[in-house]
Amino acid sequence: MKKYAVLLLCISFMLTGLFMFTACQKIEPNEPTVSKTDSEESKISKPGKTAKITFQIEDNEDNNKVQIPLFVSDEPSEAINSLNKRLEKIVESYNAAKENKLRWSEIISHCYESEQYLQAIVEYQELPSIELDYNVASFNYDKHNDKALTNIDAFEIAKITESELRLLIKKHVKEMENFTVEGFYIDTNGEVQFFVKINIAEGPDAYSRMCTVVPARNSLYQTSETGIQIFE
Repeated sequence: MKKYAVLLLCISFMLTGLFMFTACQKIEPNEPTVSKTDSEESKISKPGKTAKITFQIEDNEDNNKVQIPLFVSDEPSEAINSLNKRLEKIVESYNAAKENKLRWSEIISHCYESEQYLQAIVEYQELPSIELDYNVASFNYDKHNDKALTNIDAFEIAKITESELRLLIKKHVKEMENFTVEGFYIDTNGEVQFFVKINIAEGPDAYSRMCTVVPARNSLYQTSETGIQIFE
């Protein structure tokens, strides 16, 4: 598995009864430690053979801590185009915050490559914010099938339904009102980790938290001080 190494990490805390963290990391590609066999290479689609993740925006000026990824390939790919189209939402959020001198962006990108998948997990937020956790979005590319994966694909790979995921979350967070799947990560064992926003309570006391749910482990993990938990 090709992993991008962390070069920069900054953390700030603000305690006012609640806490808010900010973090960023700059990541650069490392060469894969294991070469692909001929059989593995033959499974990869033509665009997937040269697909990789780079950065379209890096900004560490002023209060900004930003790395926004971009999927590229030497071959044309509608799947890669669709992933980059989704990333435009994050670019627009960054540009809007940059025009406002009273606001700034924190955008953390975790990028991974395995034999089959190329994945970027992005945590992003405009600051200051009253939210406890960052927004999370995942961008998952299947190199074998030249396909941009969706939540539906993630449920199929995990062999679980949304109702079953709800029951698992409810087991750990009994006060949950509802939830949304914001993204996912497929680890090197093919197990799916869901990044879930859980809405708790209703009315003026309502709030939400981001969690990582791993059905294969029957486990739920709350966001840590450094962000969403991702298990490789």
